Amino acid sequence: MRYVDAPVPSQVVLDLLARADLLAAAASEAILAGDDDRLAALLDDRGVVIDAVVSVWKDAATHRHTADQIAQMTRATGATLAAASQAHATAVVARDQVVCQLSALDARQQASQDYQSGTPHRSIDVVL
Repeated sequence: MRYVDAPVPSQVVLDLLARADLLAAAASEAILAGDDDRLAALLDDRGVVIDAVVSVWKDAATHRHTADQIAQMTRATGATLAAASQAHATAVVARDQVVCQLSALDARQQASQDYQSGTPHRSIDVVL
């Protein structure tokens, strides 16, 4: 590849941000599927991509960016932040569902123990 054909730094950053967005979406899917190993790998990969974005952007500091390039970067960064925010929201919902299920299980177990020990009145309201 000749130097003239090399992508400008802003295009590299845009491509990397798009990759980070795809990884965030895949992380959301892994959260919903409960695939912790895949989630960890995706988040590690996304961290590497974001580090690369920062590195390329710093190295491109001497490159004079046009207003259009800066606008593209701003939009892409906004989309990347939105993708990360969506993945976070998915994680919060999944966590809340697990906490709710664990609380209900704990209440049922406590009610069962209370019933077996002869004091069911206190725990009936919890289960109902």
